[in-house]
Order: sequence, then C-alpha cells, then structure tokens
Amino acid sequence: MCHYALYGHIEMVLVIKRTEPLLVMSVYLPSSPWYPPHRPQNLTKMFPSYNASEGYEIVGFGWFQGWNDGCSQTLVDEYEVNLVNLVTDLRREWKNPTLAVSIPVSGFNGWAQDNERRLGIINAQFNAANATRHPELHGHIVAEETRSYWRGPQYSPVPSQGYHWFHNAESYFLIGKAMGVGMLKMIK
Repeated sequence: MCHYALYGHIEMVLVIKRTEPLLVMSVYLPSSPWYPPHRPQNLTKMFPSYNASEGYEIVGFGWFQGWNDGCSQTLVDEYEVNLVNLVTDLRREWKNPTLAVSIPVSGFNGWAQDNERRLGIINAQFNAANATRHPELHGHIVAEETRSYWRGPQYSPVPSQGYHWFHNAESYFLIGKAMGVGMLKMIK
C-alpha cells in the first residue's frame, strides 16, 4: 500500500497482483468455478495501516494475459467476446459501471510475431477496447501496444520461457508502466 498524489489530491493506493497458472480466458466466465471474481478480503490483516471504516473503491483493473488462449484457435476465436464479458462482469460484481480497464496486449515475440493465433489474441485485445466496436462498455477501457518491449532470450535470465517474456525485467517494467499510464488515462 502506498500514497499516491493525483491531481493535487493524495490517495492511498493498493495494487493487487493475482497470478493463476495455466488459465485461459474461459475460466472467468459465469460457468466457471473461478467465477465470480471477488472483492479483496482481509485488508486490515494484510495492511495494518488501512482503516476499514474509510472503506475502499476499486477504480481500475489491469489484464495482462493471453499465452494459453493463443494455443487454440477456438480460444482465439472466443477471446474478444470473453474479454468484453469479463469486463462487464467485473463492473457489475464490483458495482462500478465505469471501472477503468487497462490491457497491455500479448506482444509475444515482438514485431516478428507471425503466428496467426498469437496475432489473433492481440487483435482481440485491441478490439475489446475499441469503443466503436463495443459501445456497451461505455469507454474507460484501453489496450496498450507492447511488442516493442520484447527482449530476446540473449538479453534475458530465463531464455527457455518466451511465454513469460523470458522473465526480462525491462520488458516487465515497460509493460507495467504502459498499463499504469493507460489506467491513468481511463481514470481521468
């Protein structure tokens, strides 16, 4: 938990990262045992400085995922609709119809990517954030380009795991920064 100054106003901000191994988008649909996505619990235990009587508001959601879905053409074909449904469901569950959503796209292999399924995931992510294509989301959703952040295995600590961006810290930093900048644009 940290304090963050935004527009001359100091707020306490908590960023929660949740990682689930080997999941695909469809596990977040209403028929899934992972559904619904729950609000954070036990904040006072995890963050003793948090005053529960002040409450909290979930104002943003970042989504950086796509490798496993890119392994199947069926999942690629469903990805855009599933992502739009996820955003709709989260906004309803968290009672925030204008929840800001930031999606750094799955830019695996950078600009050299030529696998149609991987490119299909990137297109689906951009399409889900397209306000003309999905006016039902009422904006407040953005997708960020990440392919320029790809660093090859020769510059990375785990050269066998391209599906984790080779664990390259610079890539992760740049992706996180893009997600944060996108989030700030959507929160304004």
